[in-house]
Amino acid sequence: MAAVAEELNDRLKLENALDPTQKGGLIIRRLRRCFWQEEMKQKLTEEVKKQLVQNWQRVGPLLEEQREEDVRNSDTVSNVAAFGRLYAMALAASPPLPTSGLVEQQRFFAKLRST
Repeated sequence: MAAVAEELNDRLKLENALDPTQKGGLIIRRLRRCFWQEEMKQKLTEEVKKQLVQNWQRVGPLLEEQREEDVRNSDTVSNVAAFGRLYAMALAASPPLPTSGLVEQQRFFAKLRST
């Protein structure tokens, strides 16, 4: 990460040394900055990817242990009952439609075929 910061500093010094008043200087400066930003994004992305992989390798087993403990300690009967109540509430709020929509879909496809 320090190498990236150092390179960033060097690039900024170089860009600031450019004379933006010379013909086309500002455009060239902006283009360089654009390409440089893309390059830095790719470098940072690779570093971040490596860090994320290392973090997941370290934290993954801990999370799996926590999940297994939560499953062992859960009360399945009360969870199923709670889910049943939630399902009944959702069904009451949005009753099923009288049709599946298949007829309407086939009508739409027939219209597409005829055009």
